[in-house]
Amino acid sequence: MGANDGKQDGNLRTAISAETGRKLPSGKLPVIEKSPSERKIIENALMANAFMRGLSRVQFDKVSCLADYS
Repeated sequence: MGANDGKQDGNLRTAISAETGRKLPSGKLPVIEKSPSERKIIENALMANAFMRGLSRVQFDKVSCLADYS
């Protein structure tokens, strides 16, 4: 895991990266379809973040990948 194996030390928190450094064969991440209710849950979670709340709707949609840009 991380430097302190996920344990909290006072107010110090450790972030854990999911990046492996490996390249995907196609070079692109797979698209995982989501239902409207799943999209709403994701949107609500993102909007709980102060930075995300400050974005315009267009910026938010691009960053969150909730808009369909196919």
